[in-house]
Amino acid sequence: DIRLPCGSGLDLYFDQTITAEQLAAMSGHRARRHPFVLQTDIAAHRSSVVSKSARAPFPESRRIGDVFERAYTPPVQLLLLGSGPGLVAIATLAEALGIALKILTPDATTRANLGLVGRRALIDEAALATTMASFDAATAAILVFHEHERELNLLAAILDTDCFYVGALGNHAVHRERRAALAARGIAEANLDRMRAPIGSIPGAKSKATLAVGVLAELMTEARARNLVS
Repeated sequence: DIRLPCGSGLDLYFDQTITAEQLAAMSGHRARRHPFVLQTDIAAHRSSVVSKSARAPFPESRRIGDVFERAYTPPVQLLLLGSGPGLVAIATLAEALGIALKILTPDATTRANLGLVGRRALIDEAALATTMASFDAATAAILVFHEHERELNLLAAILDTDCFYVGALGNHAVHRERRAALAARGIAEANLDRMRAPIGSIPGAKSKATLAVGVLAELMTEARARNLVS
C-alpha cells in the first residue's frame, strides 16, 4: 500500500504473463500510430493486446472489475506553417510540451529565429506532401500566415485529412473571406466548420506569448476531448 503526499494511494500489479509476441504487436501498433488497449485480467493473470479504431474518440484507460485496460494512443503531432514571432513562440511551447513538430516557413528570418532557439523540425515544400500523407486523427495543423492568400491551397489539402485540429491566424472578417474562398473551391460546409479561427482560447491575443499559450491550450483541450492526452 503506497500512500502519496496528496492523500491518495497506488495499487501495483506486476504482469509477468506478457509474451514476446504481444510486445512485438504493441511495438508494431506504436510504430504505425495505431491505437490499442492492453487488457489485463488481474484475477485470471493474463493479458491481451486489442486493436482499436483509428478514429476519434480514442479509448481511455479504465478498470472494469478485475480487468484493467491500459489505452495507448498515437502521440499528438503538429504541422506548423507560416512565419513570424508567433510561429516561433508556438513552436517553442509545443516542443516543451513534448509535441512532435514539423515546421514549414517560407521566411528566411523565421527560419533563422527558429534555429536560434534550437528548433530543428523544418521541412521544405518538397517534403510537405509526404508529411501530409502521414496525417491521422492525432495530428493538428496550425497556419500562422499574415499573407492569407498563401493559405488556401494548404488549407484545402489539410481539410482533406483526418486532422483533429485545424487552426488559422486571422480575425473574424479574414475568416469569413477564407471560408468563402474555400467554399468556392468546393470544400464542403462540414469541412469548413472544422477550422478554428480566430485561433486560441485567449480572445484578442496580441503578444506572441499570449498567442502561443492560447493556441496550445485550445489544441490540448481538443486533444483531451478525444482521449489523446490525459
